[in-house]
Amino acid sequence: MKHPFLIGERLYLRPIEESDFPNYFDWLQDQETLKYQQHGLYPNTLANMKSYADSMSPGSITNTYRENMYLAICIIETDEHIGNISFKIGSAAFRYSELSIMFGKKENRGKGYGTEAIRLMSDHAFRKVNVNRIQAGMMKDNIACVRAFEKAGFIHESNERGACELYYTDGHFGDCIMMSKVKKDWLREQRQKDIKECRRQFVEAYENYTDIALDLDRWRGKEPAPKTFQGLNSPWPEPETFKKRYGFDDNIEPDGKEVK
Repeated sequence: MKHPFLIGERLYLRPIEESDFPNYFDWLQDQETLKYQQHGLYPNTLANMKSYADSMSPGSITNTYRENMYLAICIIETDEHIGNISFKIGSAAFRYSELSIMFGKKENRGKGYGTEAIRLMSDHAFRKVNVNRIQAGMMKDNIACVRAFEKAGFIHESNERGACELYYTDGHFGDCIMMSKVKKDWLREQRQKDIKECRRQFVEAYENYTDIALDLDRWRGKEPAPKTFQGLNSPWPEPETFKKRYGFDDNIEPDGKEVK
């Protein structure tokens, strides 16, 4: 990996460097890639790319809140640069921000990379940058983008009919969808992850214990004796019975609610 900033399962995010410009210059010229973005209005230039990257640099005087980020999306296994993601603070006082993403490598679309990159950036924003809300606007017709944000936990907030010229494409004004994720949603996700991991470890420890107990009985040349649970005289339940009895099903909360 080359200067990774955020690392996921398959992707990592790193700062955009000037050496990246030739790699994605053609992305910003490709009308198919830019169908749902404003970049395709005018021809791209290296000077414009450098100016934008400089304006998003944390040390730039034009980076208003010093918290804006412009990062390259790269594949861990190959270090291939396949897209970009930007994070902009909309209000330092009210702690809301805007997120946008683009993929230039067509062969890497439809593989869930968008969702992973969005999660990496939004997790960092909530965990370290201390934002309270992240929002993203997109055309309703941009189905792939909508689904990527949905899978990353963003919800539909509004549907603006006849959206402004930023969402003008193919000779008509398209409907704009505003999606968002707030910190309380993110905290709920983290709690659910923690619950699932706790259950996994508990069940794994239980299954390991029963395997060791059975092996000891066989080593002693005895028939496996009935086990007792929590010091009581009740038989030690089988793993599946145990998980069902004590609410440790992978998809069910102890109170019976489904974990999404």
